[in-house]
Amino acid sequence: MKKTSMLIIFCTIILISCSPFSISNQTTFDEKTSEQSDILKPDIEYSIINIDKGTSATPNKCIIDIRLSNLIQEEDINQIAKYVKEIEGAKCEPLFIYYFLENNQPGIDSAWAYSNFNPDLEVKINGMTVD
Repeated sequence: MKKTSMLIIFCTIILISCSPFSISNQTTFDEKTSEQSDILKPDIEYSIINIDKGTSATPNKCIIDIRLSNLIQEEDINQIAKYVKEIEGAKCEPLFIYYFLENNQPGIDSAWAYSNFNPDLEVKINGMTVD
């Protein structure tokens, strides 16, 4: 009896781990790398400081906060937004990206600029510009 139940448990574990629906076999958009992207990484210094992906009410909505080391032009924001969407937000709809300067904190300060894909790219700069 003990051997039979152990055999059943062992077979069940093997079947689950080999299943095509196994969690370990699923690829999420977090695993996508820049080598897989058709869009080149912008030559602009920035870092992603926060990613919020979906809620039960809006499972595909994503918000990404980005830290910039200095002011950049609108075209640079476009490049970053397209790259980040490709790498981090491929399955996000809508995708909102907020850009914070070095002294600004998400949740405390307003974003210097933002971009969103809803579904097309829109960019808005709220502060001083490079021009």
